[in-house]
Amino acid sequence: MRPILLAAVVAAILVSACDEASAPEGREGTLTVRAYVDNDATGTQTTPDLPVSGLAVTLSRNGVVVATQSTAANGLATFDGLAPGSYRVRTSGTVPTGAMLVSNPEPSAVINFRGDSVDVGFQFAFLPATISGRVVRLADDAGAENVQVVLKRAGLTVATTTTSATGAYQFQRLAGGDYQLEFERAGAIDYGTAGNTRSVTVTAGQTATMDVNYTGSIFITVAEARAAAVGTRVAVIADVTVPAGRFTSTNDTRSEIWVQDATGGLAVFFVPTADSALYRVGQRVEVVGERSAFVGQEQIAGSTATPLVVRQRTGGTVRAAKTITAAVAKSLADEGQLVRVAGLRVLTISAADTSGAFNVIVASAANDTLVIRNHRDNTGLTPASFTVGTTYDITGVLTQNNTTVQVKPRFPADVVAATVPGVGPRIVINELMANPDSLLADVNAEYVELYNYGTASIDLQNWIIADNFGVDTIKTSLIVPAGGYVILGANADPALNGGIQVDFDFKTDIALSNTADRFTLKDPAGVTIDSVGYATGAAVPGTSRGVIDASADNSNVNGANWVAQSSVYFQANRGTPRARNDGYVAPAALSTGSLQGAVFLAPQEQSMPRATRTGATDR
Repeated sequence: MRPILLAAVVAAILVSACDEASAPEGREGTLTVRAYVDNDATGTQTTPDLPVSGLAVTLSRNGVVVATQSTAANGLATFDGLAPGSYRVRTSGTVPTGAMLVSNPEPSAVINFRGDSVDVGFQFAFLPATISGRVVRLADDAGAENVQVVLKRAGLTVATTTTSATGAYQFQRLAGGDYQLEFERAGAIDYGTAGNTRSVTVTAGQTATMDVNYTGSIFITVAEARAAAVGTRVAVIADVTVPAGRFTSTNDTRSEIWVQDATGGLAVFFVPTADSALYRVGQRVEVVGERSAFVGQEQIAGSTATPLVVRQRTGGTVRAAKTITAAVAKSLADEGQLVRVAGLRVLTISAADTSGAFNVIVASAANDTLVIRNHRDNTGLTPASFTVGTTYDITGVLTQNNTTVQVKPRFPADVVAATVPGVGPRIVINELMANPDSLLADVNAEYVELYNYGTASIDLQNWIIADNFGVDTIKTSLIVPAGGYVILGANADPALNGGIQVDFDFKTDIALSNTADRFTLKDPAGVTIDSVGYATGAAVPGTSRGVIDASADNSNVNGANWVAQSSVYFQANRGTPRARNDGYVAPAALSTGSLQGAVFLAPQEQSMPRATRTGATDR
């Protein structure tokens, strides 16, 4: 029985062995072959690299070819459904002229039993070619600095650079072939009849040189531009002294701006008024155009042959007005510059024309007369901004109109009534809109106007405002210039507040009552500087109330020194935000003194909501 039993056991073992699962064969995988010129020398294929298409790629396993494919336009050849194992990869075909293979010519690729995807690459590199040269002035070989040079091939941009201080430029690591160079038409540069493009051919491993000559100049000073003959193409870099939107013409769509550098100033005519945000006081700009004059006013303008180009540049300086006498102004030695002429007594005031333009004749203590020209109503000045017999300090650009010397102020803050020297700033709560018309929600359109009727500017940073509802602190710098205004409002969006430029947004921290309230202004030490209260009757819907005499008692809005405003600023709403109140009376002479804790700074630009008006062109 034992031999039989042993045989049965062996048979059972053999049967069991036959029933076991066989070893796994593995999953199929994918091999991607990349062929590219490694332009940026990173060793991997990246965006700047050039794909190599049309190469024949052959896969072999154990010496037997298993698949063949050509690289596509993106330089890739993909082999799917490959059984696990080791493969040899070879290529053949034409590579880009000037390129050579710098990677393994027969790489291996292994598909593991999990069927993962793997990559192999054929990396090529050009024998580097270089294109270089200089942009130089024909007359004296002076290099043109910061001229942009664009390198193109078959119409497509390959690279961009700018010239050095000597006018030199260079493009490296290029494939051999035909290229095009485009040179920027910077400043008043003229590349001659050949224009600003050049063609150049470079061989792999070689350097091609392309020098370009020009006449004219890149940029000159404003004084040099002023001295240039009328009709000359000029280019300057300067800072804006009169912004777009102030001196306008042709139904306010075009603006005359003024620019100034360390050597002088010039008018620029014209830029679109819609670009007022681009060309502000202190913005540095590049101006290219034709030297011209208009009724004696020196300017750079556009023409059919030379279109005006105005570009923003980084940096910039707010140019301080040069203080001169009326006699010096009449000499026009500082023509085109921002000037300040003090102590000018008003002799006559003309009526405004349909565009809002008018003239004020003034005289100095030495009886030198000048014309103060209000350019249009966009300056925010009206004949009511002046009073015959009153003496003013006037800031503006100095120019002429057919030999008549003119000073042209830009903003209301450029016209300051002369007061007793040394009185410092005087801040009052000057206008209050507690109950806007129903077309404007109270939460958006309430505002309080502050007025400085003193002779020095003041910064309201860290000052405190309050009413019966709440308290807020002005945490950022807020300058109130001598004779200027600031607006504290419930919403800074002109689309919601009736077109008002709000200097400080108190949001929901302050909520002026429609019945009775008290608004208080305190300095950083908590000292009350001004406080006004009102009762029922003062908050008439859609009508603000304004102070008549800023130097008189203004504590009671219902009192005799306050009046309902009649000027319309938005639909049915009446008020004079950032302008003289209706019923304004010049403040009485002040005694000397200054506010506690005041920080005195130079006057800053003031602006008013831009009026929309049509009328004849005014220059």
